[in-house]
Amino acid sequence: MYKLAVQNADIGFTFALEQELVYNQETHFELDQSINSITTISKTHWGVFDLIKVNSQIKNESFQKLALVGGYNSQKPALYLEDKNRPLVLVGNTIIRGNVSLPKSGVKRGNISGHAYHGKQLIYGNINQSSTQLPNFSNINYLKNIKENIYNNDSLEFIHINEDQRLVNSFIKPTKIYRQNNRIDLEYIQLTGNFIIASDTLIRVHKTAALHDIILIAPKIEIDEDVLGNFQAIATQKIDVGANSKLSYPSALLLIDENLLQTSSKKNTNQIVINDNVEIKGLVCYLSNDSKNNYQAQIKIKENASVIGEVYCNQNMELKGKVTGSVYTKGFIANQNGSVYQNHIYNGKIMVDELPKQYSGFLFEDLSKQIVQWVY
Repeated sequence: MYKLAVQNADIGFTFALEQELVYNQETHFELDQSINSITTISKTHWGVFDLIKVNSQIKNESFQKLALVGGYNSQKPALYLEDKNRPLVLVGNTIIRGNVSLPKSGVKRGNISGHAYHGKQLIYGNINQSSTQLPNFSNINYLKNIKENIYNNDSLEFIHINEDQRLVNSFIKPTKIYRQNNRIDLEYIQLTGNFIIASDTLIRVHKTAALHDIILIAPKIEIDEDVLGNFQAIATQKIDVGANSKLSYPSALLLIDENLLQTSSKKNTNQIVINDNVEIKGLVCYLSNDSKNNYQAQIKIKENASVIGEVYCNQNMELKGKVTGSVYTKGFIANQNGSVYQNHIYNGKIMVDELPKQYSGFLFEDLSKQIVQWVY
């Protein structure tokens, strides 16, 4: 019976990936009425991903499978640049390898302070025309109000944490949350699994913290230099990743900009900064409803920094490092010698062909679903 319970759980998971399940609602079905076989499936949100739980019960035997789920695209683009009637300009040692969607005005070579584009060709892949809007997420409404959606979960268990603790919480159990009004410093602590750490001001992750699979949420999140781990950081003002940090898959940096430009004189300083020699395996996302043109970068990927996965920015990004995967953006900014160059990439690299084929990430509309990570 146990072996059959395992098989039924596998069948249930295949069903869950292929069907559009309703969030926070259980689906029950019997695979074999003669032996009292019940399989239960549920789907909830876990940050930018979906969390799917399947439980198979046959008489006294049961088996449960849980996984984070993302979107899968076998034809991932290297770049999708929103059409704002400006061409893409490549400068220096920039490389874009893979298929792209560009504005109708296309792509051209550029020059900044005497540094011209060095490539033999502009795009090492096919060029399609983009639209005036970036592709949308199937869970966009949840993401736009993610802080409120997380806090409105009635099943949260509030806890207190201290230094030198080693805590593990299964995703089968209720989510445990530690929330403070003031700054939270995570140091000399190990947290694994179904935890949310929330501050109304600032969370700082020190290199002595070992964080795995958890969610951080605060207006500002500072990740120190040399931090190792995998987690989701969700902010409304700023995320700063210190030099030499390495966040393993499936990590995510998500900034939902709540302080939109009110007047033309107000500067939008909200941003995600990925500093030198940082490696992030997973997702980087900046979302804003602001429609005004600005001359700042809302995502900065600095020299020798690397994102292996996907970057999505519905404002401007500055790419001096490397994205092994896909970039979706409204525009690019290059800051050089006190000047701002719109829609320029200077020494940035985008190489989707080096991304593992089995990678899954953003839940874009109309994409098939795939397991990101089995959880416990």
